[in-house]
Amino acid sequence: MPIYRCPKCCRVVSLPEGTYYCRFCGPAFIMQPIQIKLAELKPQLYCSRREPPKPPSPQEIQPIRRWVINKPEGGLWTSTFLPSGDEVYGMCSDWLRWCKSDMPDWLPKSEDYCWVLYPSDDAEVVEVDDLEDYLQLLKYYSWLNPVTNKKEINFARLARDFDGFHLTENGVWKLRHLWEYPDIESFYGWDCESTVWFRWKFDVVRPLKAVPHSCKIR
Repeated sequence: MPIYRCPKCCRVVSLPEGTYYCRFCGPAFIMQPIQIKLAELKPQLYCSRREPPKPPSPQEIQPIRRWVINKPEGGLWTSTFLPSGDEVYGMCSDWLRWCKSDMPDWLPKSEDYCWVLYPSDDAEVVEVDDLEDYLQLLKYYSWLNPVTNKKEINFARLARDFDGFHLTENGVWKLRHLWEYPDIESFYGWDCESTVWFRWKFDVVRPLKAVPHSCKIR
């Protein structure tokens, strides 16, 4: 569904294709279509690092805070569930694949620490899959990081208008370095495909043990 933005208050809404004015600013301000990609997400895997393990809930979603690189703190983090396993280790998500190779101490002790989350149909999650997606997003949701002096995503502002942000596996590798854009921050700090959720937008949450799968968590 197309996304429209008010030229005055910058309010963003998803609506069927058409012409609309901002209900807050009045008929003089026609909503303008913007080119931001929304994800069509498959079930997500969440793994707790708490002792004892705790299932995800709306209370787990922390306010979004800026970090020193192009990645937010807060929210609720998931990675796409891969019931048949990834191609490298046969892990249940790309995040678990990265943990297996780079941070094995972070791997869950057992399946009791993992849950499968099914996103709601109306979840509006912004997706970056390639450079064009990223540049379009920066037109509307960017800020200049005073530490790096580079433009990057303003996740606090993005969280006001959308339910989450998804960086695809393709985006992780293609945007890991942006040598040709020295004034734009890359996604070097994102080690794997993942989604940060700003709001609770799940219809069903099931323990991994209750979901058919042949993938591994260790």
